[in-house]
Amino acid sequence: MKYLWDLTNKEGYGNRLGKYKTNINIGFVKKYFIAPGSVLDIGGGSGRFSMMLKQFGLNTLIVDINEGAVQIAQIHMLEAIKCDFINFTSPKKFEYILAIESITYFESVDVFFQKVKDLIKPDGVFIFTISNKNSWRTQLREFRLNRTKYLFSHNLNELYKIIEKYGFSIIARKGYMWTLVSQKYANCIFVNLFVWLEKMLRLDKFIRQSPWLLIACRYDNYSQPR
Repeated sequence: MKYLWDLTNKEGYGNRLGKYKTNINIGFVKKYFIAPGSVLDIGGGSGRFSMMLKQFGLNTLIVDINEGAVQIAQIHMLEAIKCDFINFTSPKKFEYILAIESITYFESVDVFFQKVKDLIKPDGVFIFTISNKNSWRTQLREFRLNRTKYLFSHNLNELYKIIEKYGFSIIARKGYMWTLVSQKYANCIFVNLFVWLEKMLRLDKFIRQSPWLLIACRYDNYSQPR
């Protein structure tokens, strides 16, 4: 069974660019997802992150609409269900919720955050990635004919207001994906050069202009009305 966005697929994440993104993401996540605890992995696919989080001693549940990805995750002995996250229900709440490269595909960010709020425990941590509308790279993408179109269209100030609106406070941010290499050339040697430059110049600190952002939020204002 083949699934594009899997670590074993060189057209997906099994290349230099994919491994770079995975390493950046998991390095950030493991600072805030501390075992023991339960993780809801939204759009977790075949288990790219859940496999590693399970090794860290966390219990994970993947929710994804891709049946093939869910089947691969289950083959890897991961708990996974095929379901649209917005329709997902659970009798329990989670200490941690993860949404890597998935929030941008939801039509309503308000509905999405309300759902996360309903499923997370008080003082729980929610980590997600977002394509930064404010960045130079996003502005350049507007001129590409075959660009990936994301449903999420808020700038950073609007996003921060939404985060606060649903009772979350930001505890950490990190910028990444300064490489100019596209997915088509994701395994070329120049990926390593851009990764090195990003690290040496500490470009992850330039939040406003970073093409992609990792954001960690804590649900600490749970006394507010639903």
